[in-house]
Amino acid sequence: MAGASAKKVARPSLTKKVTKDDEPEEQKTDSDRDGDTPPGRDSSPSSPRRTESDADGSGVGLATVASGDSEDKSGGDEKKDEDKWLREAISKTKIKRLKTLLRGFKFEDFDGLCSPMMEETPDDFELLALHLERLEVEALRHQKQNPEKAEDFKVVADKAVAAADNIITRINATELAAQFYMLPDPEATDESTKRKKLDERKGYLLAALFRKTRIIERSIPESKDGEEVAAKGDSKEETSSKEEGSAKSGEDEAFVHAMKELRRWISVDGRGFMPLIARSSVTKIASTTSEDLALFGAKREIRRKRYGAALKILDIFYGAPPFKQNFSEKGADLRLTVLSALGWDHAVDHEKRRKTVRFPTHWAVY
Repeated sequence: MAGASAKKVARPSLTKKVTKDDEPEEQKTDSDRDGDTPPGRDSSPSSPRRTESDADGSGVGLATVASGDSEDKSGGDEKKDEDKWLREAISKTKIKRLKTLLRGFKFEDFDGLCSPMMEETPDDFELLALHLERLEVEALRHQKQNPEKAEDFKVVADKAVAAADNIITRINATELAAQFYMLPDPEATDESTKRKKLDERKGYLLAALFRKTRIIERSIPESKDGEEVAAKGDSKEETSSKEEGSAKSGEDEAFVHAMKELRRWISVDGRGFMPLIARSSVTKIASTTSEDLALFGAKREIRRKRYGAALKILDIFYGAPPFKQNFSEKGADLRLTVLSALGWDHAVDHEKRRKTVRFPTHWAVY
């Protein structure tokens, strides 16, 4: 009994150092059993793949995986994002410079900077719209300063029309019309992004159509009989011109066609509203606001000898008292022209007095 109690029983140790040979069979890969090292893995003791025990001998090890490939990929993506951001920043800076040159009417410097940009990015609608505005500004300034040189104005006007057609042909009108028939899903991010992009393209399309129609209308001689243009504009059937060699007939036909295309997208009877992207003009002489659209529609009716329709357009846009829109000086002058053509002398005197109050030549000293 005493000998049995004095005899100590040796117990196995609970802590055991884990080695590579003692790893469970299911944790060993086929390459470990065969003694082959797969590509990309280092078989040296310093390999980060190797499992090592903790210092306290608990047998719990940590295995680390090399992340060199993922870091290289992420680094490449970041570099691409930085390059894209840099290109966009440079493009925005150049666009800002072009607007400054256009405000100063420095057309040669504008063309020197704009031409290489159009070759690099031919589908940049903001750049194309800016180039179109530059051509229209030059044409309008040339017509105002040198009205006797109609041929020079016609050359610049043709360039402006070609620039407008370049924007119109680059926009898929069918896709644009189909998308705006339905409202986008507000919870779908992709649809909202696509709708925003199409909204911008619609604005560029409206601005291009309006500028094209306006520059063609400016190129029509003032002595042209308005009744002939009215007959062509009111006719719903397509008519073939017998005088194809006549320059005036070609201008009239082009104006009627451009006007029809414009009215398919926006109303010109005083109810049309130009979107924000279409109103972002640099100069006032070639602005494309909703008021410019209404005044353009009224001037078209005046050219067609339809003074009552022109007065109605002005009343719709500016509204009856209380006024929906504040009268501008251009609108007041055009209203006086219409009333004078109608022979309403009492209304002309009333409008002149109101114009003096609305647009005084100088302010009171007190």
